Order: sequence, then structure tokens, then C-alpha cells
Amino acid sequence: MSKKSVMLKYAVGSVCLIAVGAADAAVSDDSSAPAIRLGGVTAYPGLSIVEKSDSNLFSSNVNKQSSLVTVISPSVVFQAKKGADAYSLAYLAGVGRYAQSSADNYVDQSFLGAAELSLSTRAILRLSPEYKIGHDDRGSTFGPGTATPNTWHNTGVGGTFIYGAEESRGRIVLDAGYQERRYQNNRAVTTAYDKNLRDLAGAFHFRVLPKISTFVQVTDTRIDYKDAASTLNGSEQRYLVGATWDATVQTSGTFKIGQLRKEFDIVHPTFNGTSWEGSVRWSPRKFARVDWVSGRKSSESTGVGDFVLVTNNMLDFSYDLNERTTLHFNAAKVTEDFSGTARADDTKSYGLKAEYKLRSWLVGGVEYTDSVKTSTVPASDYNRNVFAVSIRSEL
Repeated sequence: MSKKSVMLKYAVGSVCLIAVGAADAAVSDDSSAPAIRLGGVTAYPGLSIVEKSDSNLFSSNVNKQSSLVTVISPSVVFQAKKGADAYSLAYLAGVGRYAQSSADNYVDQSFLGAAELSLSTRAILRLSPEYKIGHDDRGSTFGPGTATPNTWHNTGVGGTFIYGAEESRGRIVLDAGYQERRYQNNRAVTTAYDKNLRDLAGAFHFRVLPKISTFVQVTDTRIDYKDAASTLNGSEQRYLVGATWDATVQTSGTFKIGQLRKEFDIVHPTFNGTSWEGSVRWSPRKFARVDWVSGRKSSESTGVGDFVLVTNNMLDFSYDLNERTTLHFNAAKVTEDFSGTARADDTKSYGLKAEYKLRSWLVGGVEYTDSVKTSTVPASDYNRNVFAVSIRSEL
């Protein structure tokens, strides 16, 4: 059977599944996700199944490989409350199988904890330990190519202290985090990628109107590579001012902008430039929404340059045909400037997606995405299109 025939079978099967679910939902519409109650603990199981056709697995026109891909993602979240405190423990997995490239098969896993402790009527402490087992798709990093994806283990913990209620005139938010990433295979290449990250951040929020707040934020990140020969150890600071608003039923969002400073312990020059993050939603009608996400930040080098300055812009237009069916059109552009080299990459993508709610917690979808990268290094150019059908549960 040809690849197109197999993909057609998946698409027809998914459409039939959505249709059957829709007919059944018209008779009985479950209003809540499945839940299992075990004493004072509630468990929420979840599952996502995606079947897709990927025209360019390795994001390379030089080494171009297409394949059908199956991704099955089970999950379970345990939640408990004790007075004003809340706790959760989550397990998420992603199992990927490639019909035409079994070397790229993977099993990713995440163990995530969270605790929200109410210290007083005005003070909250949030803790979030995590342990992840993951991989880098071949072609997603800039270092030498490998015969299999690079796999890694990531251990981390984060904490947030908040003083001041949401409705308070002023509010202080302090964040701290620590991450250790260790690669497990392809050590001739990945030894250079092992690193520790330490993050500190502080922000003061000031409410100027009932639904509008301004804030100032300072962040500090320390990056330490474990390879003794690495010259990329250093620190990064960002000084930002911003605003958060939910002014009307039509518009809401957060935007912050300021200065980025990245300096290295040795060899490489210090970088100073503009950084920002923004997420804005405009709802001209109850059934139509426009979402804009934009940002500029640094990304660690994986084989090319001192670091990568990444600028991204994404626009998504969603339209509800009815209470169950939503259509999406999205477009995005990512620009990567490689500090220390003359290389610059631009990646543009366009996508169409249709989603149907079989239940309030069960969603089926069909999606198509087309991506094109152009680079000052012509060998890095590529074209890629992905067609996918999916079904997923939502908590």
C-alpha cells in the first residue's frame, strides 16, 4: 500500500470517528473529563493520538527523508487539596514511531510536580520539581549530524513567591529555578551540550486600573557547560517593563520590552540589545479571535556561533463555525541571527487546522502546515509540509 493510500485511510478513519462521536454527542454530551477519585486525590487520565505524514523529517533538502509518523501521548494528573493548599503530580509520555525511519523512534517522559502553599491571605509559595527524559529531533540542532536523535535527561526545580493578591494595588513576584541537562548518547557530539542553568527573577506589578497593571521585571540567568573545553559559560540579564490588561471583552494581553545583556566568562564579546515578549488576543466577535505572539530572546548555541538571537512572530485567526467546530489559520516567522558568525536563518510557516469537539473534553482535528527556511548558508535551506489527523482528551 502506498504512503498516500495509508494517509488517506487515516484521514477517512478520523473523519468517521469524529462523525460517530458527533452523532453520539447529540444524544449524550458529557460535560466533564473522566476522573477517578481515590479518597482525597482525584486522577485525570488523558490520551492523544496523532497520525501524520512528514515530508522532511530532518529539516534538510540535502538529506531529505519523508515518513508516516504515529505519536501516542498518554498522561495522568493527580490533584489534591488540603485547606487553601493545592498539590498535583503529573506523568506525561510521548511515544513516536516512524514508518520509514525506525532509527528516529522515541519515548519521551515527563514527571512533573506542583505545590501551591497559602502562607497567608496575601502570600503564596509555588514549587515545581520536574524530571524529563527527552530527545532532539535530527535536524533541530546546528551541530554535526548523527545517525540517531540525541537523547537527554533533564532534572529541575522551580519556585515562585507572590506577595499581594491579584486585586491588590501592588504585587511582588519572585522566581527562582535550576536545571541540569545531561545527554545520554552520541557523546562525541553531545558532550558539548551538557549544561546547568540557574534562573532568578523579580517583578513588581502595579495596578493602575481595575483591569490594567504595569510592571517592571529583572531576570538573571547563569549558564555553565560541563565540558571543560567550552568557552560558552556566562550569564544573561534582562531588564523589562510591561503591562497586562483585560480591558474589555474584545482585547486582552501581556507585553514587556527592555534590554538584553549577554556576557561570557572568556573569549566572546558581550552582547547588548533589545528583548521583548508579547501575547495579545483581539476578539472582534464572540465567535472570532485573533492571537498574536511575538518575542526576541537568546538561545544557546548547538554548534554554530556564540549564541542565537531568536525573533519570532506568530498570528493565529480562529473562527467558530458552531459551538463544536473551530477553524484556524496561522502564519509564523522565526529569524535566527548567529552571534559570532555571518549566518542568519529565516523560517516562514503557514497552517490550516479544523477541530471538532466530540465532547467538552474530547477533540478531534485535521491539520496541514507548510514551512520554508532560507539561510545565508544555502545547505541549510529546506521545505517541509506536514499533514496530521488527531484526537485528544483535555482536562
